Amino acid sequence: MQPPAAGDFGGLAGTLGGARGPQGVGPFMMGDFMTGGAFTGPLQLTGGFLVPVPTPPGGEPVPPRFQNITVPYGNAHLAAPFAFRTFKIADNESPWPRNRWFFTTNYFNHVGDRTAITREMLGFERTTADMRSSIGFRLPYYTVDPGHQLDPLAPGGELGTFGRGTGTRGDIGDFTIILKRAVIFQPEQGNVLSGGLAIVTPTGPTGLGGVTPLYSINGVKHKGSIQPWVGFYRSFGEAFNGFFLQGFSSIDAPFSVHDATFWYNDLGLGYYLRRDVPRGLTGFVPTVEAHVNTPLGNRFHTVTPTPAFSQFTGFQSIVGQLQYSNQVNITSGATLIFNRRTTLSFGVVVPVGSPRPFNYELLAQLNVLRAPWFPAPPP
Repeated sequence: MQPPAAGDFGGLAGTLGGARGPQGVGPFMMGDFMTGGAFTGPLQLTGGFLVPVPTPPGGEPVPPRFQNITVPYGNAHLAAPFAFRTFKIADNESPWPRNRWFFTTNYFNHVGDRTAITREMLGFERTTADMRSSIGFRLPYYTVDPGHQLDPLAPGGELGTFGRGTGTRGDIGDFTIILKRAVIFQPEQGNVLSGGLAIVTPTGPTGLGGVTPLYSINGVKHKGSIQPWVGFYRSFGEAFNGFFLQGFSSIDAPFSVHDATFWYNDLGLGYYLRRDVPRGLTGFVPTVEAHVNTPLGNRFHTVTPTPAFSQFTGFQSIVGQLQYSNQVNITSGATLIFNRRTTLSFGVVVPVGSPRPFNYELLAQLNVLRAPWFPAPPP
């Protein structure tokens, strides 16, 4: 079978064995997503305890009395344990269909309060023969450091997100499948409009890093989600050289009917500085991105302790109601392009407004592209 006709990509082609055309140029979006959702409280812990009673001077010792105690329990301790939100199309993704494998690492500092989350992601994407469609796969691994606050029942003690004495834990996350199709495909002009579908399968544990949550949220279950999306890449002037815009809009619909549907909107502005060299650093792309994450319906939820809650905290119940909150995050960073086939990106993400789902995020992304069929460059 003869390969399909295509335009002249000589000006964009890489070296022999490298990626060519849109496969080897154009950065991926960095993204912003913090898994677990952004909840706001406030909540309180309640429970009955034996409280010592001071002995009066010269009197007989008084036995301890039973007393109900209520203490604040900030929403910080509800953001981290749950793995119901584990994927967003704008994270290390491009509207262009690609042949690639990739590795991503994200570090989220102070999720809610003191919890730290690290996510490593392995992925693979493969195009069809006409280069207009692709299928991709992702598998994350989460590491959770719960952080701590002062334990109200033990002076000088500490209470972690998941209970007393809890430490760092790690485990795999949910396997995700991504389908992509370019509706408008103009690599000569550096323009594309694409759409597709992501399916998040609930193959990972119900808690991040394999940590068992101490509470459930209003019957919300770990059942995965489906995420239809549209994306675009628009060059201004010469293709893949100068200013460009790229973005995604997606709807994340969970398979749990009690959970909220999210609407994600992501837009990135960058400047592609292409170097006329065949090897080494062939491109440098500074980028700034804006990300808006909006819950649609089912925002408010109650909290129900699990059997482990009393054992770990000493309290019997949680009082209060929480809700999903709107999120606006700004990402800034740069992408280095080597040999027109490997991209290495570094970025920092800062939430805007309150509540802050995390203090800041640091990310690094490595993409290694493989060459599909494209016309060879002129001699």
